[in-house]
Amino acid sequence: MDVGILTRYFLRRYALARRDPSNHAPYFTALVEVIVVALALPSAALYSVFLITSLRSPLLSRGQLDQMATLDVWIPLSLVVLAIGILLFWRKFSKYRLDPTISAEFDSERDRKIIFWQRTACIAICGFVIPALAVVVTYLIF
Repeated sequence: MDVGILTRYFLRRYALARRDPSNHAPYFTALVEVIVVALALPSAALYSVFLITSLRSPLLSRGQLDQMATLDVWIPLSLVVLAIGILLFWRKFSKYRLDPTISAEFDSERDRKIIFWQRTACIAICGFVIPALAVVVTYLIF
């Protein structure tokens, strides 16, 4: 099947969620994971870059930076990203919800390994590599 990388990730994750008998909403589970991997983690990485590079900015005080790094900012930002992801992906992936045979093509041990490594790479890059590069650029280069 010729589909994009996000659609393949969704179909693999949807097939995995459908295998779990305790999961009563496999479509929503797969959709939320795609939103987290495709939007939420990269958004958090960009926000962390903004916060890290702002530490050296004379325009913002330490108190202002502390306020921007609180849950009062993170929770609404996460909800906005979730809403944007649902608006972007709900209709795109809904056709696969009605035909479960399509996701069955992505239900193999190889596909489960691919899901694991894609998710692990995304978490590592967005959670460690990008913020670490921001620290290096902010404090060691400039």
